[in-house]
Amino acid sequence: MRHGYAVRSDDVDAYFLSAELVVDGRDERRGDILTWATADPRVASEDYRAVDIRAKELSEWSPSGAGERITTDGAVLSRSCVNTDRPT
Repeated sequence: MRHGYAVRSDDVDAYFLSAELVVDGRDERRGDILTWATADPRVASEDYRAVDIRAKELSEWSPSGAGERITTDGAVLSRSCVNTDRPT
């Protein structure tokens, strides 16, 4: 994982954390962007919830809660920040 960003949502009581998934040996290639929601991204806990389909497929955390969608305020911005830092 690289280029992680956490953004507080104005719509729901959560932070959205997005990062780029990098396959070993392919640092120069663009990876998928995965997004999770959590109450506090500074704390390691089981409170993380998978928001997008790839995060749901690749992590063992629970699916997102009500209102925590890829289009929710905070999720869009966190993914946009990651996308800006990805290789071209």
